[in-house]
Amino acid sequence: MIKQQISSFSSTPGPRNFFNIDSIMAAVTSMNEQIAYHKTELARLKRIRLEYQTSLSPFYRIPEETLECIFEYAVEKNSFGWRPGHCSSDTYKLGQVCRRWRNLSQTTSRLWTTILLKIHPFRTYPITAFQRLTDHLLRSQDSPLSVEIEIEFMVIEHDSSTRFLDLVLQQSHRWRSFHYIQLSQIGDFLYLDFILKREMRALETLKVVLDQSYDQEVPPELTPCIVSSSLQTVHLSFSGTAIMPFLGIFGHTPLLTRLRVEVDIRDAIPLLRSCQNLVAAHLVLANTGRPIEVHSSMIPDTHGTLHTLTVEAPSQSDLHLISFFLCAFTSPWLTSLSVITTNLSYEQPVVLSLLFSNSLISFLRRSGGPKTLKSFKVVEIPIPTTHLIQVLHVLPSLRTLEIHSITNDGFPPLLTTAFFHALNFWPTASHESSVYPRKTVALPMLREANFIVGNDWEDNAFENMLQSRVDGELKSVFLRIRGRATHLDVRWLESINAKSDLAVRVVEGESVEKEVVGYWVKPVVGLRRYCWRDLISLSE
Repeated sequence: MIKQQISSFSSTPGPRNFFNIDSIMAAVTSMNEQIAYHKTELARLKRIRLEYQTSLSPFYRIPEETLECIFEYAVEKNSFGWRPGHCSSDTYKLGQVCRRWRNLSQTTSRLWTTILLKIHPFRTYPITAFQRLTDHLLRSQDSPLSVEIEIEFMVIEHDSSTRFLDLVLQQSHRWRSFHYIQLSQIGDFLYLDFILKREMRALETLKVVLDQSYDQEVPPELTPCIVSSSLQTVHLSFSGTAIMPFLGIFGHTPLLTRLRVEVDIRDAIPLLRSCQNLVAAHLVLANTGRPIEVHSSMIPDTHGTLHTLTVEAPSQSDLHLISFFLCAFTSPWLTSLSVITTNLSYEQPVVLSLLFSNSLISFLRRSGGPKTLKSFKVVEIPIPTTHLIQVLHVLPSLRTLEIHSITNDGFPPLLTTAFFHALNFWPTASHESSVYPRKTVALPMLREANFIVGNDWEDNAFENMLQSRVDGELKSVFLRIRGRATHLDVRWLESINAKSDLAVRVVEGESVEKEVVGYWVKPVVGLRRYCWRDLISLSE
């Protein structure tokens, strides 16, 4: 508009021309002001844009090698619990962010190495499911695979789901981890036998879980042909004679370090003997034959590499199986021991409880427990509190203690007032002038304690135990109370949390909503850190 006014301007003098000049100059001045304003705003927006680019540039400029590591962590299980689905679905979600992410995720073979295959004869699979599984295997290239096969019912030979199984079995030579689950009693060992006959030379982890009520006889032809010198972890969860065909594989696995198996008491010792480099073992003992007798003249079998041992009996009626095992076995470098029973049925005779206590004390002394054992866990063992206290006095170097008391009516509880009195930290020879009597303290090096208690204990006994150890080695205590309400002094417990290095957490019942005192954020050097899920799982 200003340009038009200037072009129509006449050089002939006159009042009208003076007026036109003034209006044009005013318009030019206004335009210059607007230009200056927009230049200022443009400079400001450029600065803001630069700040945003600077703050976001690490995200946009992440090298592909680093981005691959982030992707790999995103599709794997981790302790934070934010992993929403299975690895395959998470991998596909990564490719939906942008073109770069899609290209990178599809060409990174490590992201396509986990496969979960659920077989159900009545399940309808999408038309694209088979092609999707094919693409998944192609993108994994030659990377080792982690395969989990879950069979809900017997699979019929002509069923469409067998196509998926056959496709995965073609890659068995590069299985690094294999997890087989059969959830139903319906069917037989046909598919398990078929799978275990495959070549799995790269296998490092084997886990086979059958339905607990699976009581069929094992056919003699079911003999696993697993020849993998790299096998490191084995988890076999099924009962009865189904374990027998698997026992032969352990003698050919020199790298096997972790074992979890349900085994007959007669096969437990030979099984451990065949695993010469075993570091951690979890044995669920069973008795499928004649009664077991414990003899005082037995020579214990020694295992020189075992550090972590869990011995479990299916019920309290099988407590004598644990006693027999403890009499027949020893491990001089044991650092962690867990003794577990489940399925409460009836109270144990006193003689069996005494036999178990004596067997446990003898085992701990033979296995270097007074010097090497750092962690001890007892779950619903039906023995008197006095026997438990005697066991703890054998473990002066213990750092972590976890005890689940029997909370059912009619059974003697483990955690009583006498137990907490036994844990009082009394001064010894270094405190000659103390008014406290000189006593031998149980567990002087204890740093972490987790208790699940019932009714037969007093609040002040627990408080006295905390008070006596508030300035000692104890750094964390978790107490879950079942069966009754607590009358603990909450303010006093909170003051301990605030003023000392001792962190105390108290929960009533099974819900964290009934938490009495909660404090679990203190940084304690050398103490195993818990997330909330770990704490809640102590009652399981």
